[in-house]
Amino acid sequence: MNAIGNGPDSDSKSVTPTAAAGALQAVSMRGDIGRTVGPARTASNNVQVCRTRDYISDDAAISGGLVLYFSAKRVGAGVEVDGDAHALRADIEINGVCVAVTFDGGATSKAISNGAVLVPCDPVPPSAFGLAKFEAGTLFWRKVERTFAVGGAPVYWRTQGNTPGIAGENAFSGAAGTAVSKIGVAGAMTTAGSWTALTAFWGPDLVAGVPDGPMRAVYTYGASLEEGQKDNGGDGASGAGGYIRRGLANVGGKKVAGVNVGMGGERADQFVSTSAYRRQLSAFCNIGLNGYGGNDFSSNRNKEATSASLDQCDAIIKLLLIGGKRIGRLVWHRSPTAPIAGRPSQIRPFARASLISAPIWTHPQRHSLPMAR
Repeated sequence: MNAIGNGPDSDSKSVTPTAAAGALQAVSMRGDIGRTVGPARTASNNVQVCRTRDYISDDAAISGGLVLYFSAKRVGAGVEVDGDAHALRADIEINGVCVAVTFDGGATSKAISNGAVLVPCDPVPPSAFGLAKFEAGTLFWRKVERTFAVGGAPVYWRTQGNTPGIAGENAFSGAAGTAVSKIGVAGAMTTAGSWTALTAFWGPDLVAGVPDGPMRAVYTYGASLEEGQKDNGGDGASGAGGYIRRGLANVGGKKVAGVNVGMGGERADQFVSTSAYRRQLSAFCNIGLNGYGGNDFSSNRNKEATSASLDQCDAIIKLLLIGGKRIGRLVWHRSPTAPIAGRPSQIRPFARASLISAPIWTHPQRHSLPMAR
């Protein structure tokens, strides 16, 4: 992705928002939420494990520990629903060294209650992996194992797997007491140990830490295109995952940290009235990207009502963002002259240069991004 030059949508200088000193913030690129619920668990499949890839932001290193946050929530358009209780274990793997995380000062598992929000693990220091610090751009793996009561229903990311697939990323289910735990075991998982392959994926809400220098952390809120629909599944770094994820995986050649809480089919006024869980995630970010509006207009809300709702969205998030509190509104429009391979209907977004120092997606015709001050 090329940086914006001195065009009609660029400012005279580029600004990278910084977190307040010592602030805990999102530091990896794969913050995400559950948007779909699976079938009730039986005695043969009530334990699940999922291994997913992530990257530390390219903006800065981290000398302190990494903290994984977990929730039991499912989001729909205009709804936030409590997920079922489960027991949770997790690990982090870097360069073949796999470290099981702990909770509450040393416990190897955590009981996640119905509807729990942002439950942290204990900080995992770089020394646990034999490192002096987590370098900018570090690739790491997150593995999450959860055990439900029979009848409990798991929450997943909406996208089932990735296309193209990410080597080493997969998920399994098995029977509690029979399936052999994968936590603390390095490398790609296999079905060995009485496991069966799953197509559904999930992970922590976000990975947080205190960066050693300025680090962008983007909070994306909006509807289907912001969520990642109209594209194959993925993390943004493998040629799929939605336009926002793909864009933030390469902002001027850098991977940018963030959390995506977009929900397909949702209007701005629905986010205002039903986002108590999702808005808490914005407190780990220092840039906001608001993509609402399309569903408002398509459902015949008038311009004045929609504009008021967009302002309310931004006012809510601006109060929670770290530091500079910069919010941009995404402008989407179709481009028959700059197609995305394999996509007959081309829709691409923009962000003003001063917001993240490069566009979310390049486009031959540039437009200014409305800014919430």
